[in-house]
Amino acid sequence: MQTTKADALYAGADLHGNNVFLSLCDVEGNNVFRRRVKANLGAVNAALEPFWKRIVAFGVESTFNWYWLVDGLREQGRNVKLGNPAKMEQYEGIKITNDLTDAGWLAEQLRLGIFPESYIYPKQTRPVRDALRRRQLFVRRRTQVLLSFGGLLERYGLDAPGARKMEQWTLKDIQATGLDGFVQLQLETLLDAIHESDRLAKKIEKQVLAFTKPTEQYQRTQLVPGIGISLGMLIVLESGDFKRFASAGDYASYCRAVKRRYRGQPAHCVIFCFSSFRTSSTSLLRADKARDKLAREPIFRRSAIQTPVTVVDFFINQATACFSGRLFFIPNRSDSLNRNSDNARCNNRSASASSCAFLCSPRRLSVRSGN
Repeated sequence: MQTTKADALYAGADLHGNNVFLSLCDVEGNNVFRRRVKANLGAVNAALEPFWKRIVAFGVESTFNWYWLVDGLREQGRNVKLGNPAKMEQYEGIKITNDLTDAGWLAEQLRLGIFPESYIYPKQTRPVRDALRRRQLFVRRRTQVLLSFGGLLERYGLDAPGARKMEQWTLKDIQATGLDGFVQLQLETLLDAIHESDRLAKKIEKQVLAFTKPTEQYQRTQLVPGIGISLGMLIVLESGDFKRFASAGDYASYCRAVKRRYRGQPAHCVIFCFSSFRTSSTSLLRADKARDKLAREPIFRRSAIQTPVTVVDFFINQATACFSGRLFFIPNRSDSLNRNSDNARCNNRSASASSCAFLCSPRRLSVRSGN
């Protein structure tokens, strides 16, 4: 049976550690089904079995445990979309929020076509990326223990050596401090934690490097000045396939290397000047006076209006009299700037942006000998 638009259903799943709240809505936004089930694929499939033929999209937030649900449903051929939680704010003023409303909001966004979809990282490479993230955990722990080791020495009036020298300390160096036995015990355990964290970090790094080093993407990163082994692995595994970015500017924006700025003042706009406490039609500024006044506004100082002002009659009542004397500016949608190209524009003077252009460049890679 082929699903028609009128029969279509949209599913949202509010995923938790031990349960999933499911919600379905139809094309009119009416709730069709809602239920909490256990967090396993069998329970989800059993609950949605009567509706799968009508479900056109299944949305789930990118939570800490989305792997099993998204991968399992995609292997079954379901149209699963992973959402960005940071861009899923419900409307302000909502009185009650719970699992029911969260799951319903996921389904509603799919119905409205405003679901903020995230990139689903390839299942085959995902464990390698996660292993590198675990390495960062041990690196942070090593740094924390090093600081604790140095602080303990300074607490008893001793000079703390640098991090490299501290890692080379032995039991003899600790005994040579002449400190109390329990203080030496603390130093010994901290020194063991430093060596253990370093060992685990290097173990992960060795195996991840063996996986990424043969790839063209990693070799390309090593041609960029300032990118070493660890940073190169991080860039390759966190970025995924560079080809998924349409341009260097898109990749720079993904890396948060593009400064966000407002580019206003489209070609045409409508100007209203409300007279004080008047209920009749407002007096419209002449185009030349509007230009002068706009030029004095902070956001328009750099570019004055060069096109005629559209004359529109606008009526207000006593309730809107508080807006008296203010200048209002309504952009014409047809003349709005291209947000995608604007936000993704890369500053050529930025070293990070230049690196993005190089990494995303389709040019053939010539690898240096020895890499």
